[in-house]
Amino acid sequence: MKLKSLVIAVAAATAVVASANVFAAHGMYVRLGGGVNFASKLDFGTGLQYDMKTGYNFTGSFGLNSGALGYEAELGYLHNKFKNGQSGSLGTTVALVNVLYNFEDINPTFIPYVGVGVGSATADFDGNANITGKETKLAYQALVGVNYKLNQQALLGLSYNFIGTGKYNVAGASKKDAAYNHGVNLNLVYNF
Repeated sequence: MKLKSLVIAVAAATAVVASANVFAAHGMYVRLGGGVNFASKLDFGTGLQYDMKTGYNFTGSFGLNSGALGYEAELGYLHNKFKNGQSGSLGTTVALVNVLYNFEDINPTFIPYVGVGVGSATADFDGNANITGKETKLAYQALVGVNYKLNQQALLGLSYNFIGTGKYNVAGASKKDAAYNHGVNLNLVYNF
């Protein structure tokens, strides 16, 4: 009986050490990013059409890498002003859950990845007499990027994010089609 207990204890200790090594190699991380944002034209179908200037975005994520797969919660803010002398802006807050696939075996220094996400987007139309209001819609995301390994804990990355939402209804007008945002970001990732 003592031998059986010893074997179980050794197996349990080996599993704990092995899982600790996997966790240390991959583990939890935070990602902070920012860059340019390109929003789609707003067409409300009633003669209200608004082109958008190039804007900016900021994102932050907290996640877990477990081998090639990563799971993260992301919070971000996208901002664009109306174009062609039209006053006002569109600020969108997004909260997403993403699943990423890291191509770690391709190159140990440059690590490409792809991902998808789903969550919510709250659009705040501000400063224009014709369009005002705030509305939350389902949001979806596709992303692709590459991270450069600075050291064992820090990575510097470049990413492209596509975020889409449903139609918005504000100030009595309904957007004819879905809203789209394209972002190009510079990211800093820190692994714990």
